[in-house]
Amino acid sequence: MRRLPLLACLTIGLGFVAAVRADEPLRTTTEFGITITADDLGAAIQEAQDFWDPVLQYLSGNDFAEVDAETRKAVARFFVSVHEGVSQKLFDGNDDSVEDLVDYLTLRLRKFVIYRQLREAIDDDAAFAELIERWERAHRDINALAVEQRSARVEAVLGLISDEMKALGVAEERCTKAYEIWTLQSQCLARMAGTETGKMMIGFEHTARQMDRATGELIRQVASAADWAAVKKQGNSSLTLNEFKAAWAELAQLRAKRLTMATPANRQ
Repeated sequence: MRRLPLLACLTIGLGFVAAVRADEPLRTTTEFGITITADDLGAAIQEAQDFWDPVLQYLSGNDFAEVDAETRKAVARFFVSVHEGVSQKLFDGNDDSVEDLVDYLTLRLRKFVIYRQLREAIDDDAAFAELIERWERAHRDINALAVEQRSARVEAVLGLISDEMKALGVAEERCTKAYEIWTLQSQCLARMAGTETGKMMIGFEHTARQMDRATGELIRQVASAADWAAVKKQGNSSLTLNEFKAAWAELAQLRAKRLTMATPANRQ
């Protein structure tokens, strides 16, 4: 049976829920100074269908020759398992579960708005790609900690971000502006992790960490390319497979470029 990946399943399900619960339509909300409208959520639902299904088909096919077929199949199985977890939560859940899913998706949209603000503030894609990769990796490590240990580690990561930006050649005045936005992003990610859907996603992160290195790395790279495409998204355009391919290629070029850059501050 053909299956859809994680976000497509999530957003298609939310569209279904909105249709059958017409008396409680999706709402416009503002948090972290960012307003997400019902139309924004609807666009995300459509975009997920247009983006993730063809991306995973492409990754599973012979046109994607970055890794061997066995690794690609393992990655596909991982996304299937995520799909099944979300499906069970969505269609077997109560109203609170549905509201939690909507909350998580809305926070995810805000996360990318904040990343776009950071990209503009830093104004150097090679540096920003390095920073966002390290930031996401650090927060995956934070999510592996007990809940009561996370806030201290978040503060430690924030404490290093200015030095990391400077080490990558970001001008001091840009570092000052960007630091405030990184702080906002840490709050958004903490909110995401605190939702029930976020906790489930952390569980899948833990699963991915236990996989062999090649499989785990491909999962991470696919997620990074999808995120980079979302960060670079222009206006109301909808992401497609072409944007994923472009993001994948651009990140590879930026990784090569930053080999000549200074090493950021050590998080140890």
